Amino acid sequence: MTRRNSFPSLLKQLYLEAEYLPKAMHVSADFEDRELLEVTLTERAGHNVEIFTPQRGNQAGFSGSRGEQRGNIRSNNDSGF
Repeated sequence: MTRRNSFPSLLKQLYLEAEYLPKAMHVSADFEDRELLEVTLTERAGHNVEIFTPQRGNQAGFSGSRGEQRGNIRSNNDSGF
């Protein structure tokens, strides 16, 4: 099993039956069913659960809806402060 394929399995094992689900999870690589797992965990938790992956280069930061929004805010606020 490759590292990319192991993330969904590991996250499912850890969180599908867990009593507590965090609002954000950070993983080192994106995987195919990330959005489906986010929806499933969100429904189970009763609050938004987002899975973020780091980006390199021009897209530095974390991907995902909040990560992209934060990146846009940072780039718009680059006034030297």
